[in-house]
Amino acid sequence: MTSLRDIATHSGVSTATVSRALNSHPQVNEKTRARVLRSAQTLGYTAVGVDRSTDVHRVALVYPGPVWIGMHSPFDAAVLRGLAQCMAEHDFEITIVDLRRRLRAGESYATLFHKWGISAAILRSDDSTLHLCERIAADGVPSVMLGERPESQDGSFVSGASKPASREAVEHLISLGHKRIAISVNNVLTTDHHDRIEGWREGLAMGGLEPRDNDLIQLPAALANGGVLLRKLMSMSPRPTAVFVTDPMLAIGLINEAKAAGVRVPEDLSVIGFDDDNARMMTSPKMSSVCQDSAAIGRTAVTLLRQIVDGAVKEPAHISVDAWFEVRETTAAPNESWSKGDSQ
Repeated sequence: MTSLRDIATHSGVSTATVSRALNSHPQVNEKTRARVLRSAQTLGYTAVGVDRSTDVHRVALVYPGPVWIGMHSPFDAAVLRGLAQCMAEHDFEITIVDLRRRLRAGESYATLFHKWGISAAILRSDDSTLHLCERIAADGVPSVMLGERPESQDGSFVSGASKPASREAVEHLISLGHKRIAISVNNVLTTDHHDRIEGWREGLAMGGLEPRDNDLIQLPAALANGGVLLRKLMSMSPRPTAVFVTDPMLAIGLINEAKAAGVRVPEDLSVIGFDDDNARMMTSPKMSSVCQDSAAIGRTAVTLLRQIVDGAVKEPAHISVDAWFEVRETTAAPNESWSKGDSQ
């Protein structure tokens, strides 16, 4: 089956130029367009992907698995809202695809997407499917990755930048007098979680502190694991007087379980969470958080994809959306009696 790369080789242009020529993009001159169309005809390729009556591009939102799994993630829910907010503005309509569909022999993702009527893609990458997202980009599909950052940085991507804000959060705790500060991260370490761990370590180092071996706790990011995290913290000797929880649902779960167990937040235990949207305002007390506008990540990805489709961006673009730290009501001076395990 003929791919965009086959047409590019035959006509002597890039795969991006082939995609634009097949989609009647105005930046492709008529001579080049005619050469590409002749090659496509010679190779038996039929192009689809744009509604010619409206010039609306069908964009694939490519997930590593069923999209309903992603919807349980505050990050993905916020990103999807951001995508929806500006799809129409950029003449895009969205089609959700998951990556469990295997390519047939000789098939490329560019060919598959064109067969499905898809002209571009936003790729929700994670650690298990990053190589597939990179393959889609390498096949010449105009695309933007979001989520896990590729090591090669050959494709365009939009990601959060949370290390500086994570460092600031730890510095805030140290300024209150905390000397043992734990961190809880996902059991699957993405580049985002590595950023937050590095920010935690840098913050401790700037305060002249060193983490202990068990101060870094890995747990699945779920509301139900709040109790597991609380028990781990309470089993340490001495107990941490503060914890940075890098997932919003786990942070909410911890605050809820602490209240049920009679552990006062922040009088006994200071908690800093992570917030992709507005979770920090939904706890009692309101949660001090490293905040990330994940909807903005979605909006930025759509804007960048439009620029790629239009030919305004010709090289891989790497855009970071900065996180920030907000002090709310879940941090206070350390309680040394609680740290020693004394009853309240």
